[in-house]
Amino acid sequence: AKEEWGFSDHVLNKDAVAEVVPKIRLADWIMDEIYDREMPSIVLGDYADKKPKVVMKMDIESQEYAVLPDLMFSGVLCKTIDFVFGEFHHWNIHYPPDEVTGRGGLELGARESLKFKNELLRGFHSVKHCRTASISGLEDESYLHDGVALLSYDNGPTR
Repeated sequence: AKEEWGFSDHVLNKDAVAEVVPKIRLADWIMDEIYDREMPSIVLGDYADKKPKVVMKMDIESQEYAVLPDLMFSGVLCKTIDFVFGEFHHWNIHYPPDEVTGRGGLELGARESLKFKNELLRGFHSVKHCRTASISGLEDESYLHDGVALLSYDNGPTR
């Protein structure tokens, strides 16, 4: 069974193959592509609130420690996203400072990353007038072992 389905900036396996991918600033992309878009007037289905919602799933292999603060401090999170759910990774975190400006950078041990996450969420919950109703850590990949087959484009469900 395949357990690793994604990418990471951390080497998790000695047989991992390095792949260089371009990075973009998510806050800029959300402002350019999501913030001013035309929303449908209603949502189909039996929901109490018929207003469309913007939901962000976040499983970005420890990059949440850089992305979430940026979304919060830029104001993009509170003015654009209704719900965030995803996985927080409690690993050793090493983000070097920006090569050009020398700004930024973050060094956290596994325990420190958990504390950083808790403080980040505490700060989020103290913000007034924020569209974002919640940031949830519910996405934990437990679906990998729930007995329900994953879909495959080639030959139907797989396990």
